[in-house]
Amino acid sequence: MNHDDLARSVVRLVGEVRSGGAELSLDTPLREYGLASLAATRLVLGIEAAHGVRIAVDWLGAGATTRQLIDKLAESVPPSPGADRPDSSPAPSGPDPGGEPFPLTPVQQAYLVGRDPDLGPDPVGCRLYREFALPALDPVRLTAAWRRLVAHHDILRILIDDDGRQRIAPEARADIPVHDLAGAEPDTFARHVREVRERLTDPAPLQAAGWPPYTVEVSLGPDGAGVVHLDIDAMLTDGHGLGVLLDHWWLGYERPDDPLPPSAVPLRDAVLSLHARRSTPVHREDLDHWCDRLAHPAPAAPAAARTRPEPRPG
Repeated sequence: MNHDDLARSVVRLVGEVRSGGAELSLDTPLREYGLASLAATRLVLGIEAAHGVRIAVDWLGAGATTRQLIDKLAESVPPSPGADRPDSSPAPSGPDPGGEPFPLTPVQQAYLVGRDPDLGPDPVGCRLYREFALPALDPVRLTAAWRRLVAHHDILRILIDDDGRQRIAPEARADIPVHDLAGAEPDTFARHVREVRERLTDPAPLQAAGWPPYTVEVSLGPDGAGVVHLDIDAMLTDGHGLGVLLDHWWLGYERPDDPLPPSAVPLRDAVLSLHARRSTPVHREDLDHWCDRLAHPAPAAPAAARTRPEPRPG
């Protein structure tokens, strides 16, 4: 790979993980783009997958710039990386997989097992709840943008089969109930918002929640202000993925005529590629490393002495 191609690849990888919309500068330290630990780890894994080179997360966080990252890789990337390591790019599943099932990711499996009432006393799973207050909220535009989002992102249309695999449905529920309290007093509206929040985050209904595992509702209040309530199962996405979904939803709301950014790799192809990676030498090397580390843990630290706090007077 020549230097220009390498530079373009690195700029693309950095652009995918950095936060905010500031223009990317080659000489700005990566940490100034909000490259937190998870984002830095995603960048390290992306570089390893694309170029077969491992970069230390600590080096990235110590003030490295995009230019320095390009130069460091230029010293390490072989002229023909494909000849020295197996191809890690996802193998396409075809233009139309037709809803064929594919495996759950390990994290999805953990969440699915963790909410099984026969396997533990707290079968709630993991949910993400967000609220957004918007002035002059237009529920019709918001619903249209949500429907575009569901149609655009396969993850919002997945179904979990009885055999523990997932598949992508051609469509999914995309309605948004609207609670119109435009004529209510502010205190009444605040109480309503609290009640919706408590209902959507109550673990009891979540145990029996159906599919798709998300709920969107809108509460319209005085002066045209509104609150968007979003509850989504963490089986569908992580924190970064939720940020992408919210960015695309907002784009569809603010600029409904603009196309949504395309996905670099279809969901099914990405999961199948990760699943296939388990049989590669790189995966076995990583697995052996961690098995060895965990087989020889550090000695247990002495427990700190705990004292019962004094009761407060009165």
